[in-house]
Amino acid sequence: MKKIRFLIISLLLFIMIPSMALAQDGASLSCAAKGLDPDQFSRYSAYSMDEKTGLWRVHAYPADALLDQLWEYGSVNSTALAAFHLELEGNANTGVLTPVFRFYYVDGKKPINATAVSFLIDGVRYDLSATSTGKMPYGRESAEVISAPLTREALVILPALAEGQSVSVRILGDQIYTLELDDATSGRKGIQNYSLSTIPSDYALLQEAGINDYALWDLSNFSWESTYGFVPAFASYTAEYALCGETVSDAFGMLLPSSEGKAARAAQEMLIEHGFLAGSAGSIFNDQAVAAVRRAQKYYGLIVTGCMDSQLENTFASQIEISSDQETAYLSLGDSANIALDRYWFASGVSAANGADLRALANKNHALLIADGMIQNISPNTMHLFMQLEARVVYSDGYAYEATVLCEQNDGSKLDTMLLPMDQARLILFAEIPGDLTNAPADQWCIELSIDGDTLKFPLK
Repeated sequence: MKKIRFLIISLLLFIMIPSMALAQDGASLSCAAKGLDPDQFSRYSAYSMDEKTGLWRVHAYPADALLDQLWEYGSVNSTALAAFHLELEGNANTGVLTPVFRFYYVDGKKPINATAVSFLIDGVRYDLSATSTGKMPYGRESAEVISAPLTREALVILPALAEGQSVSVRILGDQIYTLELDDATSGRKGIQNYSLSTIPSDYALLQEAGINDYALWDLSNFSWESTYGFVPAFASYTAEYALCGETVSDAFGMLLPSSEGKAARAAQEMLIEHGFLAGSAGSIFNDQAVAAVRRAQKYYGLIVTGCMDSQLENTFASQIEISSDQETAYLSLGDSANIALDRYWFASGVSAANGADLRALANKNHALLIADGMIQNISPNTMHLFMQLEARVVYSDGYAYEATVLCEQNDGSKLDTMLLPMDQARLILFAEIPGDLTNAPADQWCIELSIDGDTLKFPLK
């Protein structure tokens, strides 16, 4: 009897010990975005929502007053002028947000076709990538609309604008227009100056949207790129007024098109030296030199202003190509896959990074708990996620919600369930949960992923 009991106990230990060892805890997941109902902005007259796509946008009411002034003045005066305000746009289905500076340029002659905007605030220059996104009609005229999306880092522009003593703004493209913002209260300058008065209310709108806790900036950038063709970019530095050892008189520290003198010649020599310009240097910074600057800025991953400046000179000197690639910290899930998860959020739908292939809620009273990261197939066979990878979201150690796991394919345009051997892709996991539980403490939740008895657990925080 003792021998039989010993064999039974040994057999139980043989079964239990490996299974206990197969479960391991992964890194805790940080909340990347709180649930946001954009209808909370419906009190603003500028709020709009496309029910089919879930796309929405809003700006605060001082911007409406600004535009009224712009249209009234622009319709009776033939002088060029511009104004700007901050706008918030997003996708109600996926919870993705993007703050955007909207510029309205009234001229009636040549369009700017913008590529960048620059803010000069108390001697510090802030550059944003930008694009012209169409025309806004008013009467018989129209204004060119220029959009400059903000990154997380670019949010520093807002308090700087609100507190700055000396502020200038420049729109750069085929044409260059500079807004000198001072104490003028009437006429063209008064309208442009009124742009600054919209910033506090629009910044408050961002706070209402929870921008301080928002951490889906990579998805915001990807969504913007898929719509407008470029990734939002930001750079800031103290303005410098020397270029190639020569003085630059421009307040922004830029060598502008058609500039003349020693700095223009020295800049062309530098562009020739690095292969971006052919021929010989002249005393005028001509169209060929401007095109060379654009080529160089694009090549080195800089914001394309078309104006030579100290940033491009320093890049030439260091020969540094900008890269944001970071090594992913994977955890092994048996011999089948490596997994990395690091964030979660709540939304009514989830899609590929560029907004395509939406997977939506089945019940509008529920919510999706979404997490994403990366997956590598380290097995010798094609992985079929829906059959091999079990996933669930566990609440309070007792309530389990089955989760769907997908991988992203085709440069963020498609969600799939198949991953080839040695392939890696963005991993998206989502589970439908009761809507009331989105306010439950994060430490009550855990995400579990299992393959062939091997399990990874990712607690939320």
